[in-house]
Amino acid sequence: MGKLVLIVDDEPGILTTLGSVLTDEGYETLATQSGEEALELYREKAPDVVFLDIWLPDKDGLETLEALREMDPSAAVIMMSGHGTASTAVKAIKMGAFDYVEKPVSYNRVVETVSEALRYRRSMGEGTIIRAQSGAARPRHPAERKLTPAPELPLLETAQTPQR
Repeated sequence: MGKLVLIVDDEPGILTTLGSVLTDEGYETLATQSGEEALELYREKAPDVVFLDIWLPDKDGLETLEALREMDPSAAVIMMSGHGTASTAVKAIKMGAFDYVEKPVSYNRVVETVSEALRYRRSMGEGTIIRAQSGAARPRHPAERKLTPAPELPLLETAQTPQR
């Protein structure tokens, strides 16, 4: 079973195209044109990655991003826009978006971004919580992480002259 990707965009052509690209790459996809429905799908299905358009008819993409991050602080959300500005992209990243891509998105960019987002999810897996619709928290499966101490570095050279 492939990883699950939720696509949220008000343009049916984007939903179809992005869904086809991801399906060709072995991912399962869910699609919606609504920010509210995206939140419901996230609660029910807990997708691994979300592609989220900035401009949605019912709920702004940034509001949806904020709600997703409250539900799951490690949510891997990739914001999309065809009419975005640099300030919108910066705001989305500061709010916790994993990445921001301009539409139309190339095939290679979609595949690369999803792969990076999944790596991010794996690295954040330890202790991640998703809030279910009832409000109860359920843990995701923690990723096993082993940290090793940094190697000792030899002193290269000592000098009598002080450095500036």
